[in-house]
Amino acid sequence: MPATQSGFLAGQPALVFSEDGSVGRHSGPYAIDTGRVAIGEIRWAAADAFDAEDREALGNSLRQALSTAAAAGRPRAGGRPVVVRAAITRVETVSPALNVVITLAVFAPLDRGGAAVELEAIDAETGQPLASMSHAHYAPISKLGARFSRLGSAEAAFERAAQEFCNQLAAAPATPAAAQ
Repeated sequence: MPATQSGFLAGQPALVFSEDGSVGRHSGPYAIDTGRVAIGEIRWAAADAFDAEDREALGNSLRQALSTAAAAGRPRAGGRPVVVRAAITRVETVSPALNVVITLAVFAPLDRGGAAVELEAIDAETGQPLASMSHAHYAPISKLGARFSRLGSAEAAFERAAQEFCNQLAAAPATPAAAQ
């Protein structure tokens, strides 16, 4: 699944994309204190094919995935505290009933879903964007349970995106940002 560029990311940074186009990353020159990561706005920017209940459930799922990944962060001297904001830009659901039928016929569920998100870490004190990522992911076969839940594959994609983004924040350069 290709990553998206919806216009959500501040200043539309020059993302460097993976070879398959599923992940685009940008990191500024400043260290980020991964022990001080707050989760901010979660915006819906995907198709209107989802009702308010699904949108809320998916937004909560992404918020939980980000909170869990961020909780593993360690304090970094000289690093900037950040607020992570995110946009859900695409969700592809699976048909649990179809996967049951396919599993009975070929012993593996073939209908797969996933999601695309855009994530941005903003300096909590200056508002300056410090890092961003556009991430798209189909749930792998190893996430078998996700193949039998309509939104499960999107939730698995959120978990992976959150983990990769928090890893990116932890790998940010060790140059302290000057307070502005």
